[in-house]
Amino acid sequence: MNPTVERREWASELGNMRELRGVQLQDADYSGALDQGRSAFGVAASMVKGFVGYSQVDDGQQPLAGASWPPPAQGAGSSGPLPMMSDPSLSQQPVTFRMVKAMPLLLSSCSKFCYVGFPFIFGIVLVFAGWEHRDSVCPRNLDGILMWFGFLTLVFSGLAYVTDPNAVVGRIAVLTILVVLNLVGFLWTSDPEVDRRKGACGLSLVYFSYLVWTTVPICSLGYLGFLVATHVKKLQRKDEHLQNEVIPVVL
Repeated sequence: MNPTVERREWASELGNMRELRGVQLQDADYSGALDQGRSAFGVAASMVKGFVGYSQVDDGQQPLAGASWPPPAQGAGSSGPLPMMSDPSLSQQPVTFRMVKAMPLLLSSCSKFCYVGFPFIFGIVLVFAGWEHRDSVCPRNLDGILMWFGFLTLVFSGLAYVTDPNAVVGRIAVLTILVVLNLVGFLWTSDPEVDRRKGACGLSLVYFSYLVWTTVPICSLGYLGFLVATHVKKLQRKDEHLQNEVIPVVL
């Protein structure tokens, strides 16, 4: 192969990888997810009200699923006002029809809001549960470890909004502590001494601890698997684009 062509291929592949990395970081950004959820909700509200025209929100992303858009002249990452809705008779349709059309956008908006708000709600619930059982005479400090886990969950989630690059190191450190606390919490809750003295510990505290220390790793591993699968799918799309469009043009 011509060395010039080979260098072009490597440069194109590197550019695609950098673009993919940028998209991946944007997808994992909490503030970006919040903006997307707000945008989806704005478009859905416009559809339910029967508005026709330019949407008042703009997330700078691809048009959201569930809305009808004009031809793909406005690609991903474009900015400016969103395109006009292609159904001019939307305002003439019944409210139930407009709600059905807007439902995918509403679900997308709710999923974004839950993605952003759930870690904070979960952390607050753990802190509150540990504080409520602080006077228990359990042989293991089940209430204390719940409080610390909830507090560090709030810290871990809050660091996602910090723009300082060093915040990533802080998140990794907090995540490591959370993993250790999850393991310790599970071992303490499974302690035979705790099982014999469930009444002293409080049945609600013991069973809630079981729920937390088993659910958190399962959900975390499931979410990690989802991220890996999404990343592999994006890589496959980039590779297909490179093999089918970029390389033939260069050759």
